[in-house]
Amino acid sequence: IVIKLAEQGKIVVYQQPLQFSDEFSKDGLLLETVTKEIAKLQATGQIDIRTDLNITFIGDKRVLSDLALLAESGYGEDHFGNNIALPKELAYLRR
Repeated sequence: IVIKLAEQGKIVVYQQPLQFSDEFSKDGLLLETVTKEIAKLQATGQIDIRTDLNITFIGDKRVLSDLALLAESGYGEDHFGNNIALPKELAYLRR
């Protein structure tokens, strides 16, 4: 199920092979077991769940350009969750 979700672009897998807990091999309801395992994988940083959000911004529009720069720079992280330098224009965020 996790691999299928990754193939569909619904989750991002950061660690291969995934480290499943011992609970995963025990009997139980499939949906409940998979839900708990996905939550554990996300909590331990092995996967992320992709979501698309639509928002309406109210306020100082200059902030939007900073948000765009922040998003373009991966919110200060690379694809593996490691911290990376922010663009010079966002240096004030480090204070």
